[in-house]
Amino acid sequence: MGKVKILLKKSTNIGASALLLVSTLLPTLALKGQSVVSAATATTSLTPSGTVDTGNHTWGLSDFQTASNYTPVGKNTSGSGWTSSSTYNFGTYQANTGSWLPFNGAVDMTHSITISGATFANAGGINPATHLGDANGILLTNLASSQLSGGATGGNLGVGNLGSGTYFIGNNYSHTPYYTLLDLTQGYQTASVVAQGDGSGAKILSASSDYTPNNNSTNAFSMSWTNPVLNSNGTVTGTISYTSRNAGTDYTTSTSITVQKSMSIGFMAATGGNYAQMSVTVSGVTAGKGVQPVNVNYLNTATGSQLTPKGTAWQNSTISANVGDKIGVVAPSGSGNAADNYDYFAPIAPAGYSFSSVSQPVTVQNFPSGTTNPNQINVSYTPQPQTAGFTYSYDPTAQRTPTTPPLFSASGVTDQTLVAAAPNLQMNLAGQVPAGYYISKITSALGEQQLEAQQQEPYLHFLH
Repeated sequence: MGKVKILLKKSTNIGASALLLVSTLLPTLALKGQSVVSAATATTSLTPSGTVDTGNHTWGLSDFQTASNYTPVGKNTSGSGWTSSSTYNFGTYQANTGSWLPFNGAVDMTHSITISGATFANAGGINPATHLGDANGILLTNLASSQLSGGATGGNLGVGNLGSGTYFIGNNYSHTPYYTLLDLTQGYQTASVVAQGDGSGAKILSASSDYTPNNNSTNAFSMSWTNPVLNSNGTVTGTISYTSRNAGTDYTTSTSITVQKSMSIGFMAATGGNYAQMSVTVSGVTAGKGVQPVNVNYLNTATGSQLTPKGTAWQNSTISANVGDKIGVVAPSGSGNAADNYDYFAPIAPAGYSFSSVSQPVTVQNFPSGTTNPNQINVSYTPQPQTAGFTYSYDPTAQRTPTTPPLFSASGVTDQTLVAAAPNLQMNLAGQVPAGYYISKITSALGEQQLEAQQQEPYLHFLH
């Protein structure tokens, strides 16, 4: 029970007696401290303002050869799908198609990355090798899979409309216009390119020399991200390179780009007026997993705001997790969810509170730097009923003839502030004062701190 001491003094002017501000803060206990834990099991206790790390931050080839690890996105595609554990058919054998195959996880751009395999393209008609159109290669983006379908195709290489944080790295089959004898339609020569989304179009950042590709054949490729440097603003600058081998000759392009720390990666193909049947085969991968924070927020059910036991705010915990993993928080004495990749215990409720509920697990999303983090979990605690006590005693200088008024109690909940200026409480406190006396001063039982005069002044008129 919180207690506030009230001193009574003999009054020579009953009409000027006054009720002063009375407030009591009910006793609570706040959890302190911060821990950094590598989660070796599915259940580690969280600490307010602490950080935990799920670990397991490396991708392997088997991850990139698992169909369920991708979310295909198609525009005007037909027949797309996996033809084997390592080969995906983009479904682009018609004009004006876009086929994006983003990996559900993300890659950590502070580590080197290599991806190797083979691209395939087959077009019909006269001189089909010059009419493959338009793009077949690797997708690198800061967007979620749900945001890719608006990508502009054709010569925009599937990255137009997707912003400057999206890149195409691969075979640009429409790089340079090219006419051949007896072919009355315009064809193109191919180049290995790195292209960046630029408004509705694509900006070519670097390109290899042009070549005429072999039709109806596979071209071995390798993509690498090397020499990454983490910048002071959290972005990463490194060198992106792509090599395509055509008829025994390597065509390589390379350039420096700056990206956010966690990026989504995958494969893509796009066509315009020219089109071809296109596919990709993945045969080698080394990459670090992209990581994003999951914020765990602590709320008071009575206020809907941040939990602040005893005036000390419980800052959110942070879970560093791989993009695509499912993260959950369970009750302090609960058990993990079988469908989650990682689960963590909520902190034990502080004194005066009880655990109430936790929001649903989240599947960690990648998101552009500087935008709102969509990865949020809320843990709620309910304040328990409490009683605040107000005791009376006479000022040492006062003539003490009446009996001391009895203890007065008021009900509330943990961390609720009771103010004597509230009409009902004011009336009850004043009703205990004997005739001829007034409230001289009020002190808190917590440290016996007397209220300052400036705190008392606004309430001197209440009982005039």
